[in-house]
Amino acid sequence: LLLAFVVLSTVTVSVYAAQSSLPGDALYPVKIGVEKIQVAVAANPEDKAYLHLKLAQRRIDEVAIQVSLNRSPDYSVLDTLSAQTDAALHEIGKASPGDINTFLGHLAESAINQQITLGTIHTENRHDSVQQAMNTLQRANLIAETAYNNAAFLKTRPSVNDQSLE
Repeated sequence: LLLAFVVLSTVTVSVYAAQSSLPGDALYPVKIGVEKIQVAVAANPEDKAYLHLKLAQRRIDEVAIQVSLNRSPDYSVLDTLSAQTDAALHEIGKASPGDINTFLGHLAESAINQQITLGTIHTENRHDSVQQAMNTLQRANLIAETAYNNAAFLKTRPSVNDQSLE
């Protein structure tokens, strides 16, 4: 019983400590694993959609923190931005029309705020992943605006990877 308590305590402390880890840190894979579990157990499409956006924001914040700490940023985490955004769009397409419009407003606001954050990173460190992330966010905003005016657009399964949207 004592051994089980020690193991459970160790896991709990590790998971808690991992939440503030950054790419390259020893506990970062634990953080990513916990996030995958959170998405898997999310109760409904709306919750999953918002969680995907939150995780996309988290990746941008991690790079910004690394830059602010004068650490060498791991720009590869930005490569997940398009997958997270597309997953959010896919999930919200399953929701009711009222929830869709609320989400699309949040997506547009999120994309603009993320572009601002990336803009500060981009001016300090020119990197292809940052530019690709900026393009992804511009397309996300465009999809949000289009779908807000015509929710049926989401049925076409738009993707932030579709360069023809520009």
